[in-house]
This record gives sequence, C-alpha cells and structure tokens, in this order.
Amino acid sequence: MPTFPSQEESQTILDTVVSGDGLYKFDNFLTDEEVESLREEMESQFSELNTGDEYCCDGTVTPGSYPFGKICRIQRHNLNRFPSMLNVLNNAWFSIMADAYYYGNANKLLQVFFSHEYLLPNQVDGVTRNSVLHFDPYQAFKFMIYITDCEKETGAFRYVKGSQIESKKIRNLYQMHELLNDKYTLESNPSMGYSEEDVVYAEASKGSLLIFDTDIIHGGGILQEEGSERMAIIAHNRRG
Repeated sequence: MPTFPSQEESQTILDTVVSGDGLYKFDNFLTDEEVESLREEMESQFSELNTGDEYCCDGTVTPGSYPFGKICRIQRHNLNRFPSMLNVLNNAWFSIMADAYYYGNANKLLQVFFSHEYLLPNQVDGVTRNSVLHFDPYQAFKFMIYITDCEKETGAFRYVKGSQIESKKIRNLYQMHELLNDKYTLESNPSMGYSEEDVVYAEASKGSLLIFDTDIIHGGGILQEEGSERMAIIAHNRRG
C-alpha cells in the first residue's frame, strides 16, 4: 500500500493547496510494483481502443476525441471494474483530505480519468485540448498519479504557482456556462498578469502524486520527445 502522510504532513499539504502554491507534489508515493499493477490495468482497457478514442464508463467510445493517444473516463460507481485503481484511490486518506478541503462536504471520486499520450503536437496538428493554460470552469480538488516518469519534455503537468487566488475571483464573476465560452483561459484574462514565462513543471518520477486546486492556472503536459509517452490517473473531487 502507498505510504500516506502523517496528520501534520496532511495539514501542510492542505495549506499549500489552499493558500500557497496551489499544488503539492508527493514524490514516490507508490512503489514500482504498485505502478506496474496500475499500468497493466490501464493498458488492458486501452488495448480495446484506437488512437484518438475516448472511452466512457457507460460503454460509449468517441473516436477522434483525444488525438494524442487514448483516454478513459470512469465514474465512481464503475471503479470496481479496476481493482488496482480502486485499491489505491479508495483509501481513507484520500477521503479525509477531500473532506478537509471541503469542510466535510465533499463529493469524493466523482469521476476518474486515465490517459495515455504518445503522439507529439506536430503529428496531430495542434496541442491537446487540456494543455492550453486555464483554470477549470468548475472548481475541483484533484489527485493525479504519474504512471510514467514525467519531465518537461515528457508531459509533466504545468501550472502557475499561487494563481488559484486570482482565478477564483474571476470564476466567481460568471456562471459556469459563461466560463465555458473560453473565459476560463489565461489568454482571456490578461488582467491576472501571468504569462507562459510564469509556468513551472511538476516534474516527478512514476508513482508520484500531485494534489491541486483546479483554480490554479494549469495545463496538461505536452510531449516534446519523439518516442516518449505519458500515462497518468486523475481523480476529481467536487463540493457536495
């Protein structure tokens, strides 16, 4: 099982996410054996998909939705189909952290995404839909586990430290349907004063855990090396 933080460490994590950098990185959260078990489980599902497919837990597949590779979206009640994933994410510590973040009112593990990217932007004419710098139009508290080593050139998550405070102010000005009209991108909010130069990369080895508030300006990693790949699991928690 993963080595979970102590109560004191957990409070430090929450403080960092809420009022500090907006993201906390827990290196080597899982052992190599645990990572391999998760990878095998993911690859078993991916083997049924073609490049570009997005799989939803209701069994539907949307071709061409994720051109850089393959992605699956699993709702909480379907996680039992993925025992290794459930074994990690169903631990009480994740539940405690989500409840602490939402003051006891968390909709935990609302959905889980897992993805495999292996094509470069120049191979599919553009960037991934989630790599544009943005804050989420709905606020969420997320856990991300790297299944592959992730550096700047190999798809590390990128973000702007401390930007969740200003993003939250902007998000609260709009209804969610208004934000979906590109108002949630960094490009649409120059008054925030951030740019690509402020971006840092959450580089970490496979098995590492990221914990973050989606009000931070962030973007999915972009592969830059031919033959590289990126695999990750992201668990969403929302206010109940």
